This record gives sequence, C-alpha cells and structure tokens, in this order.
Amino acid sequence: MQFENKRIVITGASSGIGWALLNKLRKIEGTQIVAVDVQPLPEKMDDVTFIDADMSRFDNIENVFAQSCFKFREIDIFFANAGFAYYETVGKPDYERIENIFKVNTVAPLYILQKMMGMKNVNLTIITASAMAKLGIPGYAFYGATKAALDRFADAFWYENHPRSSLSLVYPVATRTNFFKQANTQKTPVTPWPSQTPEQVADAIIEGVLKDKRQIFPSKLFRIGRFLQWLFEVICRPYQRYYAKYLK
Repeated sequence: MQFENKRIVITGASSGIGWALLNKLRKIEGTQIVAVDVQPLPEKMDDVTFIDADMSRFDNIENVFAQSCFKFREIDIFFANAGFAYYETVGKPDYERIENIFKVNTVAPLYILQKMMGMKNVNLTIITASAMAKLGIPGYAFYGATKAALDRFADAFWYENHPRSSLSLVYPVATRTNFFKQANTQKTPVTPWPSQTPEQVADAIIEGVLKDKRQIFPSKLFRIGRFLQWLFEVICRPYQRYYAKYLK
C-alpha cells in the first residue's frame, strides 16, 4: 500500500517507534495524520491532529475512531503501536496488573483491527508486535505473552477471507529508547541485544508496507537467526490451509 494521500492514525505516537513514524509519514505528500497517546507530542505540529487517549480503555478507543472518522470519514491505515512492558520475575498474584498489560498490548490492537474491518474502504492495520513474540526472554514473561498472542492470532487471521482489510505485524528487536527503562519494577533492565533505533524500525515498517509485507522484521540478524522456526512454520502451512477451506 502506498502512503500518498492516505488518512492515517498512529497510537503511541509521542515517543519511540510511533514518534519516528509520525515524523517520517507527515513528510509524505497528502498524508493526513491523527496521533494518539497518553502523553503530549514532544513538539507542536499544526498539520497533525492529536488525541489524548488511553488505549487500555474501551471508551477511549471508541473516541479515537469517532474523532478520526469525523475528520476523515474513513481511515486508510491504522498503526496500532501503543504498548508497554513489565520487567520482572513472575511473582505474587496480581489480576489487575496482568489484565492491564493484555488490554494495551493485545486486546486493544485486536479490537482496532475489528473496527477497521467495519470500514467501507480498502484499509490496512499494522500492529507492533515484538521479536519476543517468537522468542521469550526471562524478565519479560508477561510482555512476551501479550505479543505471542498477537502472532498466533495473525497466523490464523491471514487464512480468512477479508478482501477490504489487511493486517501486518511488525517484529522489532529492542529499540534504543526509554521503553525498556520504563519497564522497571525491580531494577532497570539492560536493553536486550540486538537493538535498533526507532528510526531504523520506522524505515523498515514503511518499506514493509510499501511491499505489502504481512510480517515485517526490522532486524535482518533476527530474521536470519530464526530460520529453523520459519521452516517449521512453512511446513505447517498445508495443515492450516486444510482447515481454512472449511471456513464460511
């Protein structure tokens, strides 16, 4: 999908990957952008509409769509990028804590996709997953679980027939931002290796969208390193296609 003259929404737009995407996409001819975050944008942008919204809340997500559709009528591209991590050893039971990270990282992006499927135009949802969807790292058990759920969902979704609505997942390795510092509960974690800058990830996302990639891996090293896992996924495709035939 091309970006020229597209109506775009970006969540988690005030920092990291979202901020890098916002700065790159607003330079493309004809783009109209709604930026969403719980924190204000680092600088004022007259050509960008900002919405203060917490993506863990159903009413906030509905408001983002209501305001965006009021402005645009339809949304062409939605970057479901908002998310956060816990860095900790799994410990005492805390239902609300588990619920909160799944609401933001998993439930909100999947609900956003369903809302996009209700659009009348051809549209694309890009969800920021993580390399941890494919490989769990100790200290990030809950975070990895939220991203792995997105990965399994997409793996099945791509076999369904949705002619107007496409889905792409992004699997960045660690980004060199405050994201991992903010994951602190027991001690400040070391940023996992390998890592990339938000600008590198944003460039890879834009390139992936232009090439209509379903899975976008910003790190070539990670993509090469998961060769055997990829091979297993390829071997399983006939099994998935067999069950896809029975979908109405």
